[in-house]
Amino acid sequence: SLTRFVQQGPTRGPFGKLSVNYGHVIGPHTRFGVGVSIARFEPEREHLTYWDGSVSANISRRFDGIGAHGVCGSVTARDYDGIFPATDLIREDDTVALGVSYSPQQFEVLAARPKFSCQVQRNASHIALYDYQTTDCRIAFEKSF
Repeated sequence: SLTRFVQQGPTRGPFGKLSVNYGHVIGPHTRFGVGVSIARFEPEREHLTYWDGSVSANISRRFDGIGAHGVCGSVTARDYDGIFPATDLIREDDTVALGVSYSPQQFEVLAARPKFSCQVQRNASHIALYDYQTTDCRIAFEKSF
């Protein structure tokens, strides 16, 4: 898929992303997917201009009477063009994310099945302000037609 749009605000500028994803069903209960993407962002502020490359993978398996379990992960490298303000460094970030999910088979709310998921993401940057780790947990309700 190809995404392109222009952001608004002080960091406005063109953004483009090319993604290639592949999914495959392994037997009646298991599926996996892999993806790669490359992105370019060119805002007015040069120190925020970057190239971004990412690789991702996921696998899920449905167990009869229990539900579906999934695991996903991604690795992203982001290289900025300009020197970061108040330093003599050009910013480089590496992000690793790992997540799990569960969707019970026997439980529904208004004909939608809940999906519980959590993801831990770690961003490492040589600009200390951008070293961080996040944990994101959510409940979503999915309905298939």
